[in-house]
Amino acid sequence: MIKARELQQAKGSDVLGGSWRQALLALSLLLAWALFLYRDTALAMGSLWYRSETFTHGFLVPPIVFWLIWRQRQAFAAVNPRPMLGVLILAAGA
Repeated sequence: MIKARELQQAKGSDVLGGSWRQALLALSLLLAWALFLYRDTALAMGSLWYRSETFTHGFLVPPIVFWLIWRQRQAFAAVNPRPMLGVLILAAGA
């Protein structure tokens, strides 16, 4: 017999809390903005990775990063992300 919590997770309903949704949305927007700002550099890096056998391993980095995050998903789920004004000020200064 399937437990109610497992059934809820299987359906995919509200697996992420509201704070995680906001944090992931902010991170996604930040990454999209950075890629937009540095699109010429990103395209040049991709072109170099594609052309050169020396740097072909660059294509493996994003899947490995996602796999490492997926492996630690339970530890991340235990964290409750929250905004910190001090970090925002430091990031803006950088």
